[in-house]
Amino acid sequence: MNMMKKLSIKGLDAPFYLYYVWDKSYINYGRKQFMAKFKITATMDVGYELIVEANSEAEAWRMAEDEDADWLQVDEGHHWTLENVWEINND
Repeated sequence: MNMMKKLSIKGLDAPFYLYYVWDKSYINYGRKQFMAKFKITATMDVGYELIVEANSEAEAWRMAEDEDADWLQVDEGHHWTLENVWEINND
């Protein structure tokens, strides 16, 4: 539920009202209406796999850490995660 409060500022040539919504998503300045802008960041995991021949799991792990390892991408992305949201200027 949005909590809205109406503020009136007197002494101006025209009536001026500011509607402030608790989540800052809607602001009304007189007759002009503005939506607040928000920037949202997200990440997505992309799957890769590598096949190596090794004597042990530890050796296979070390081989996978090698920068020259020939990794194969196996999907186009999964586990979409929203990370952060913050309000940006309305300019």
